[in-house]
Amino acid sequence: AVPNAAMWARSVSNFSRSRPRCVEIDIAVERGTPFGELRVLIDDTLKAEALVFPGFGPLIKIVDVKIKSMTIRAAFWCDAEHVQGARKRVSDELRATLTAAGAVVKRIAPARKTPAKKKPIKSETPPQNDEVG
Repeated sequence: AVPNAAMWARSVSNFSRSRPRCVEIDIAVERGTPFGELRVLIDDTLKAEALVFPGFGPLIKIVDVKIKSMTIRAAFWCDAEHVQGARKRVSDELRATLTAAGAVVKRIAPARKTPAKKKPIKSETPPQNDEVG
């Protein structure tokens, strides 16, 4: 417990307001462009964006592969108050960069979270007591 006098005598900082947030963007591209080349382009684009924290390395991975496309997830960190602006700017920059490099970008959108698979609930029967008391 903190005494009221101690709380009122000092300034209070709300760290939850400005803490870093992870932003994830899914980029669906036509299959055929090597992932290694796309990864380098995405990484360079994220590192060049001023709203992206430079201290946290971006995560870039393939999350889905279909017959004609693959989806790459790019995750980066930014200030909580800049999440929407960073997502928009990075999405626009990624579309321009990848298109200029010859990749066919089908979709760029916030990452879709797949729901966790629920484990079936095991029905437990109460232990049987064979002894008659």
